[in-house]
Amino acid sequence: MMTDRDNDENAPNARSKSSPNAGEAKQRQRVLGERLREMFEDVVNEPIPDDFLKLLEQADEKAANTDDKSE
Repeated sequence: MMTDRDNDENAPNARSKSSPNAGEAKQRQRVLGERLREMFEDVVNEPIPDDFLKLLEQADEKAANTDDKSE
């Protein structure tokens, strides 16, 4: 009959068998990093929508007007 203590002693062993070793973990991180960079590069190279550019211009103009009034 197994007690709670027996389960506690076996738990770390069960986890260590299913967890990847350091080399596998680094390989997964490398592949994930490469894929994220590829995705990010696509997003960075997308054109900025005209509506967003207009909004940025309006914000710049408002900030410039506020700065002029405070001087």
